[in-house]
Amino acid sequence: TWSNCSRQCGKGFKTRNVNCTKLHYSSGKLVSKALVADEHCKGPKPRARR
Repeated sequence: TWSNCSRQCGKGFKTRNVNCTKLHYSSGKLVSKALVADEHCKGPKPRARR
């Protein structure tokens, strides 16, 4: 979820937390999620600031 803009008008920005997550499935159903270090991400992370 993006934060509120840092300024009312002008050149403000929004931020969000971006983490890599490993999903664990059993019998086709999601059973757990775990945060993993950035070096274990598959591909680039989405941007955290706009």
